[in-house]
Amino acid sequence: MVFDPIAGPGVNDLAAALGPRGVFVIYGNLSGRGHETPFPYMQAMRKSLTMRPYLIFPDMANKARHAAACEFILSGLKDKSLKPIIAKTFTLDQIVYAYQYLESNQQIGKVVVTVP
Repeated sequence: MVFDPIAGPGVNDLAAALGPRGVFVIYGNLSGRGHETPFPYMQAMRKSLTMRPYLIFPDMANKARHAAACEFILSGLKDKSLKPIIAKTFTLDQIVYAYQYLESNQQIGKVVVTVP
């Protein structure tokens, strides 16, 4: 399964990494405007891939779905079934170092900046 927030030309490489009957979810366009997102037709056919876009805004506009999503996340954090991976924590006065760390692409997980 691939969750891709970038889209753009890299979609072909990600589709190649999927196994048979893999699922590819595109949920962003961080590649920027002007970058076409190709549809890897031959790979999708050979491997029976499922590709689908996802946009969160319709779900968040539905108050019941929004409340259910919040409850799911909050209860998962509380009972520790959802545990975010934190790569590194910085204080607000270390914000420049936090940004440099993000730019280095060394992190696996979230970068947290604490605010007093």
